[in-house]
Amino acid sequence: MNRTSLLLLLLLSCIAGDLPAASPANGVRETVGPMTVTLPADWRRELRPDGTIAFLTSADGRARSEVQFSSANIPGVAPGAAHKAIWGEIVRQATAPGEPAYGRLGGFEWSEMAAVDPAENQRFWYRLYTTKVGNDCVVVLVAVNSAPAFRKLVVQVDQALSKAQLGGQSTFTAAVAAATSLTDVPIVEAHIHTEIRAISFTSNVLTDHILLFKNGIAVRSGFSNGPRECYATLPVANLASLPSNYGRWREDKARAVDIAWQEGPAWHLDRSGDRLSLAGKVLLKYRSIDSAKIEGTYAYSPVGDPPTVLRFARDGGFEARNLTDSMVCQSGTPLVTTGSGRYEVRNWTLILRFDNGATNLLPLKIADQEQNLQNIGGFTVRSYEFLRAR
Repeated sequence: MNRTSLLLLLLLSCIAGDLPAASPANGVRETVGPMTVTLPADWRRELRPDGTIAFLTSADGRARSEVQFSSANIPGVAPGAAHKAIWGEIVRQATAPGEPAYGRLGGFEWSEMAAVDPAENQRFWYRLYTTKVGNDCVVVLVAVNSAPAFRKLVVQVDQALSKAQLGGQSTFTAAVAAATSLTDVPIVEAHIHTEIRAISFTSNVLTDHILLFKNGIAVRSGFSNGPRECYATLPVANLASLPSNYGRWREDKARAVDIAWQEGPAWHLDRSGDRLSLAGKVLLKYRSIDSAKIEGTYAYSPVGDPPTVLRFARDGGFEARNLTDSMVCQSGTPLVTTGSGRYEVRNWTLILRFDNGATNLLPLKIADQEQNLQNIGGFTVRSYEFLRAR
């Protein structure tokens, strides 16, 4: 994984000059450029000759797990452009990259994928986080050669970054507040776009959820078994500049929709009824589930572990038992594993407002074949399938 570390250094050096020396660690606290973060005590720290701070972790004793931190001064480069440049170079250097996913965590953008590292000749799972404070860009890269260990480590990194200080506590607190506040801008249409791309010696299917907001903002988000993000918290109002994977859309008199993406070519979508098509390929319309009224007891039952149970009442009450970090959208707010309160479904997001004042958000998918949203047989939260108890 030193190859990837060197790659990041070279790329940042091209756009910003040499990396500044990292501050020494103090126990489990680490300072990287404008960021101070508290990390698990059992992570083993290494300062690489290229200036990158790496931590070898114990997420899984049999896996090779590493988290790399670096920072560079890059004036004049927008946060989304910096993230896109670094991520694009990682993808270019990899072999047989899989379907990417991307999202936001407080003030950070992140992208992830699985790919073969040519130097190691084995498959790794990667997640890249970047953020900017003033002219300083903070880069965090997770690399693990085991999918289960990768998921465990991502939860740890999300928790650490969600509590980090960026240029002072108020900076990150504001970003977290923005990430957890619910947007009042409605989604007027949603579609699924699938693209088959030939990369190296394999074919990959790239699936995106295309969201068209009423205020003219378009967002595309990675989609597999269902939404990966909590769309109810996407920042789409009063944007001075567009983040990565955002665009602006408008519909002309010929009933065509044009989207100018922040990066990549613009789209011209032809409309026929309630369907849109791109270059002759019809997109799958994705129906709203805001009217869903979930009632009954639903459970996700993993082998060898206690089940996660969600019980919903017709009047809007709920009870939760054994929620896990990997089910909720990480936003810096504390996870409530067990409790009760009131629920709401908005923009494919299950909003759980607990009686103790906490709110947890879960990305929600209700199967398309479920025609009756008043009688839900099951639903999916990320890759976790909840089935109604009989």
